[in-house]
Parts: sequence; C-alpha cells; structure tokens
Amino acid sequence: MTRSQAERTLSEPLEPENNRVFEHKITHQSLGSFVKNSYLPHKLGRWKGSTARTNTDRLNAYIIKDLGGRPLHSFNRKELQEYLNSKVKEGLSESTVKQLRSDLKLIFAMAIEDGLLDVNPCGSLHIAREARKPNRDMLTLDQLRNLLSVLPLRDRLIAKLSALAGMRPGEILALQWADLKDGTFQVQRRTYRGVIDTPKSHRAERKVSLPDSLLDEIEQWRGVCPDGGSKGWVFASENPESPLQVANFLQRAIKPVLKKLGLHWVDFRVLRRTCSSLLNHTGTDPKVVADQLGHDVGVNVKVYTQTSVGQRATAVNRLEDAVLGVKPVA
Repeated sequence: MTRSQAERTLSEPLEPENNRVFEHKITHQSLGSFVKNSYLPHKLGRWKGSTARTNTDRLNAYIIKDLGGRPLHSFNRKELQEYLNSKVKEGLSESTVKQLRSDLKLIFAMAIEDGLLDVNPCGSLHIAREARKPNRDMLTLDQLRNLLSVLPLRDRLIAKLSALAGMRPGEILALQWADLKDGTFQVQRRTYRGVIDTPKSHRAERKVSLPDSLLDEIEQWRGVCPDGGSKGWVFASENPESPLQVANFLQRAIKPVLKKLGLHWVDFRVLRRTCSSLLNHTGTDPKVVADQLGHDVGVNVKVYTQTSVGQRATAVNRLEDAVLGVKPVA
C-alpha cells in the first residue's frame, strides 16, 4: 500500500461526519441569522444600553440588510472589501465605515470560535482613502463670544457647560440640582434618546469644575427655573418631571441661532473640542484637560485638542530662534 492509499484509508471512517458538519455549515448558517441568534445575544450582555441601541441599529441598517441572507461560508476578503468601498462611495463617514469593518471582523471571529468557519475573511480589510473624514473644526474665541452673547440664560448655560466646562450634552441635560456641590457638578448619569442611563464610561463619572462666573449664572438660573429643589432637573423639559432631550434642544433652541451667525456647522462635539483646544492654548496640563472632559489623555490629545495656526507659528519661531542661537529652547 502506498502512502497516499494509506492516508485515504485512514480518512474514510471520518468522511461521513466531516461531510455532515460541512453540510450543516453551508445550509443552516446565514450571516443574518448568526448575528441575530448568536452574535448579538452574546454582545448585549456587556454593552451599555446606549451602545447596544447604536450598534444594533447599525448592524440592522447595513450588515444584516445588505449581507444577511448570504451563508457565512460564502464570503471572501475581496467582496467584503468591495462592500466597504461601496459604503465609502455612498458617502458614509470614515468613522462609520471603520465601525462596519470592526463589526465584520468580530462577527466572523465569533463564527470561527463556534466552529462554523476556519478562516476570517476580514483580517486585511482597509478603509479607502476617499472616506469622508470627521469634522475637526473648533470655534475661535470671537465666534464663541458672539454665540454666548446672543443666547438666553438657559441656553447660554448649556453652551457654556459644554464649551467652558467640557461636559457632554447628555451629561448636561441629566443634571439635577443635588449634583451641584462645592463649585462642581458631579456627573452621575446621562440622558440618551430620552432614556436616563449611567455615564458613558468610568472616566466619565467625575466632578466637573466650574468657572466662578458660570457658577453665578447657574445660581441665577436656579432662582427662575421650574424646579430648584434638590431632585429637580437643572434643565427640565416642558414637563418638569423629565429633562430636555439633546436632539430637540439642539434643533429648536441652538441651530436657529447658529444659522443666523453663520455657524451652522457647530454642534456639541465642536463645543467640547473648542473647550479642549482652548485649555491647551492656555497651557493647561493635558492630564487636567482629560480629567475635566472625562476621557483618556490619548483621546484628548489625538481627537479633541486642535492647535491653531498661531500656536504652530509661535512654536516654529521658537525653534528657529534656538537654531540660529537667538534664544535657547525652553
């Protein structure tokens, strides 16, 4: 008996079982059913409520809708790369396409763990250069002053808590008066799509320091707001039992003012980015800025903090002076 004959003889007893498993993989596991019945039930156990809603909505809107009817085994790297490229051409932002890539990688990795696949076809997927990059704009000091000067008291306080104190919109609108202590707001909750939830992360659960003049305005607002009691919402909706909703407030109260000022591109992310960048411009330690905004130092420096042309000009002039021997590098 030759070696090849011996190998065939040894494999014959396992052939029916191998065929049965392979047939099961092909006929019974579509991508959509796997996501709904295996992937999501497992992930929902560790995602926060807000994260679960966002991720589930994205999976349903794209991956399940576009690819869900296909068997898991039928995908290859080339067509998944073409799928991501098609989303770039449709105008999806770079961050959304990156999230879709991550979703696909995690889904197929779990399918491998469950013995349904041998290879992950998503390992080398990349994002096309043409992907729409995120907006990194920030307000100048003059633009911020103009905005704050035309807003009424309540709306001005909300804008200041974002642009001067670095708070997220969901944190601001979920504040109760009991959270105001010793010149700080204690972030203990947030509102997301009308639902009161815990803060976004462990770092987000923090004490936010407030400028003195802002504290004075907050006390002024407490005297005229619907409910200034300890359990009252600092920024209640028309129903005093519930806080304002972020989307409604932004569209109804802030966007019309921004449009008149030519600042239609401004949103809460821009206000928070402005806070981080201006704190950096004043020479504030990056760790202090990160703790104030409630995120990691790396995220603060890479994502939130933007430098001005003036800052960069000052830096290169200092370097030139050092090179030419005019002044030493500090």
